Amino acid sequence: MVGCGKWIEKKRKQVYMITYPTYKIYIGKDAYGNSRYFGSPNPDVINEDFEKLSNEIRKNYTVRKQILCESTNCTDAELSAKRSS
Repeated sequence: MVGCGKWIEKKRKQVYMITYPTYKIYIGKDAYGNSRYFGSPNPDVINEDFEKLSNEIRKNYTVRKQILCESTNCTDAELSAKRSS
């Protein structure tokens, strides 16, 4: 197709923080920059924590993802080191 080019964006490796309504925090990394990725928490732990919340909160809650740092050119080792610091 003439005039149609493929727009390619470099992968943005990220270190992020997830905050749950239980106020527990998870620091994770994503080597692909997927904005929908929220890590891989243990569902049993999450369910147990959510059982401690009031019904009102369980019916309307927010899980927050904050990008702490982002790079298009760091190595996986640098990403892991940044997550640990």
